[in-house]
Amino acid sequence: MFKRLILSLSILLSINLLSAGNLYAKELRVAPPSYRWEVVESGKKITMPLPIIIKNYSQEARYYHLRTRVPSELQLTAEKGFEPIPRKDWVSFDEAMVQVPAGGTKRVKMHLSIPKGIRFDHPWMFYVEVKEDVARYGYLRGSPDSFALACYLKIYLLPKER
Repeated sequence: MFKRLILSLSILLSINLLSAGNLYAKELRVAPPSYRWEVVESGKKITMPLPIIIKNYSQEARYYHLRTRVPSELQLTAEKGFEPIPRKDWVSFDEAMVQVPAGGTKRVKMHLSIPKGIRFDHPWMFYVEVKEDVARYGYLRGSPDSFALACYLKIYLLPKER
C-alpha cells in the first residue's frame, strides 16, 4: 500500500514537472575554473592574461552578470595561506553584463587596479560569479524561469617574486 502511494505521488510529480512549460535544458560553462595570477605592482590597471570564457549551451540567448565575490559572501573561508582581497572594487570587467547567444561563446577581460601605496606582500583570493540574469529575459515560453545557473571562478592573486 505504501509503495503504491509513493509510486503514485512520483508519477503525479513527474507529470506536473513535465507539463510546467518552463523546464528546458540549460547549460553554462565558464573557463578557466581557477587562475593563479602573479601581480607585479600596485598603482597600475592590469588585465588578466586569459579572458573569462562563457559558453551558453542552451537553445535560448542568455544574459549573465559578472561580479566579484569574497569567500564570506559565499559562506566560505579563504583557503589556507590566502586572505580575501581587501576591496572588491579593485576588480573590473570589460562588461559586467553580457548576452551570450544560443550555443554561443563570449570572452570577457578582467582587470585589476590595486591602488598605489597598497602593500601587496601576501596572497589574496576572490571569486568571479557568472550568474544568469533571469529577470532580464525571465519569461521564456510564457512563464517565469524557475532557476538561475551560476559558476564561480576562483582567482588567486600572488605577489610576484622580485
